[in-house]
Amino acid sequence: MQFLFFWIMKFKSLQIIIYLFLFVTPLFSQVYINGRIEGYINREVILCTQFGDKSKIVASIKTNQNSAFSFKLEEYDKGLYRVYLDNDEYFDLIVTNQNIDFSTKPENPMYNMRIFSSEENVQLYNFYVENFILDYKIKILNQLLEIYPEGNFQKQIQKELKKEIENKNKNLQNAIKKNKNSFAGRYLTYFYEPIPNKKINEAEKLEFLKKNYLSFFNFNDPEMINSDAYTRIIFNYFKIYRSNKPENMLKASKNILNHISDKDPKIFTFIFEYILEGLESIGLSEQVAQLSIEFGNRCSEIDDNLNLRIQNSINLSVGKKAPDFTAKTITGQEIILSEIKNDNILLIFWASWCEHCKQLIPKLLTAENLFNQADVYVITVSLDSDRESLNHYISQSGMNWPVICDYKSWDNEIVKQYSIYATPMMFVIDKDLTIKSKPYNEDALFSYIGTLLNK
Repeated sequence: MQFLFFWIMKFKSLQIIIYLFLFVTPLFSQVYINGRIEGYINREVILCTQFGDKSKIVASIKTNQNSAFSFKLEEYDKGLYRVYLDNDEYFDLIVTNQNIDFSTKPENPMYNMRIFSSEENVQLYNFYVENFILDYKIKILNQLLEIYPEGNFQKQIQKELKKEIENKNKNLQNAIKKNKNSFAGRYLTYFYEPIPNKKINEAEKLEFLKKNYLSFFNFNDPEMINSDAYTRIIFNYFKIYRSNKPENMLKASKNILNHISDKDPKIFTFIFEYILEGLESIGLSEQVAQLSIEFGNRCSEIDDNLNLRIQNSINLSVGKKAPDFTAKTITGQEIILSEIKNDNILLIFWASWCEHCKQLIPKLLTAENLFNQADVYVITVSLDSDRESLNHYISQSGMNWPVICDYKSWDNEIVKQYSIYATPMMFVIDKDLTIKSKPYNEDALFSYIGTLLNK
């Protein structure tokens, strides 16, 4: 299940990604979020949107001597927000036009939540607290099923598991009934766990879910873009396939996109981009190219970033020709890509302000001998706009590769030629300018270099 761990790790270099969606609901004005976190004195609280799997930092504050804090939001988008604590814990709140008052604890804050005002969040946490206990029971029963041999006790476990899943759905239905038209009520419908009507074995259950899972959920509610509702369902659907084999990932992706192709165009675009990001994060660039060709023209109100992603995956996929270029490095050296004599070229797009780049570059610098053995010539294209910052990073890191930079950032001509939409991005190109690999991280790069050395 490797893809599950990579799925949420990506995009324009920030650990908490600051990303502003085009798909927003009308702005409300002025709401207060007042909270108290027991024993959490003079410590940081960060409020973020949680739209899909991306977060946008809204505000940051420290608690007072009473462990209390207050956020005043002047203008905001209705939706699910996430509050991060400095101990890596977090909890969710639904922000609408109601003030929110609550208290909780720094350990397991969602389970320990007490909502004093905000009907939406009372509705949400009436479900969450009971669901926490039921999820724990279901997890234990599933673990028992995996390790216990067939027999009467296994049948008893299956019976108990079915009962707890039914209890989970009953708890969900009760929470939704409190106000099925509220944001919380509609959001909670995406927690439903489909159960086959008849008794079937595990293999038959998986086939049932592959064919029917998506049909249990509504993909026509634009407000749910401002939450993790749709990404939750897509994530769960991929888990049903229990494999990160490229052919399975492609099949699951096509099933999803075909299912929602006649739904709200904004929602289709949102889910399409989420799937592309996920496949890219596990190195399935060929599958991304296939999906871009087949479904890319169905996206509406496509933003520049998604357009670049589609163009990159189609026109710069493995096996295609890399665009030739002539450019000068920051030291005045002229680089003509097509005249490099090495068998392989590693082209890296990066920037000194890019946090992921700062993690990647030092690891690559330690592999200089490996690149030499595989006859790899390294060229970097920086998206920096500040000369001093770039020079400082190069000096501090000890980078000795050619660095191309015209200080135009995303408007750099080579950046445009290669449809770069995120940093870092790497291409391995042979001396005929054929793209041989698009490694998504250093491990994928070193693995490919290993194949070159074996040859």
